[in-house]
Amino acid sequence: MAKFEHPTEDTVKEVNDVFLALIEERYGVKFNILVNNDQKEVFKVKKYTADIKFAFGYDFQIVINEVILEGLPPVERNLCIQEELAGVSFDPERDVVNIKKGDFTSHRMFVDKHSYEKVIVLRESIQSLYDKKKEDDAQNKE
Repeated sequence: MAKFEHPTEDTVKEVNDVFLALIEERYGVKFNILVNNDQKEVFKVKKYTADIKFAFGYDFQIVINEVILEGLPPVERNLCIQEELAGVSFDPERDVVNIKKGDFTSHRMFVDKHSYEKVIVLRESIQSLYDKKKEDDAQNKE
């Protein structure tokens, strides 16, 4: 069973600082930070269900492996937090927090051979083709 703890004040401050920098207007978005030093990932972001949000007032939770996070140099620690929170956004019209998974995964050997830039262009090209197909499918249904 996972052993959860409360984060240090430094970790809370770092996460809050990055969150404020990424989302200029927090619109009352609230999140809870927990520590699980046994988890394999450094950072997990999970959106709460409507009942949990209602009961406790949090939109999402962040679970951090603080041992690993604190082992990173400050610049890399900040980058790690930025990377994980980059998928969090707020839609004020619908009053909802959205959390997207990271969209970049690849094999190290492939990236080393072709460069990040080429792999990113490839991913964006594929995504634009899917987006176009989705648009075309929607128009064909009309």
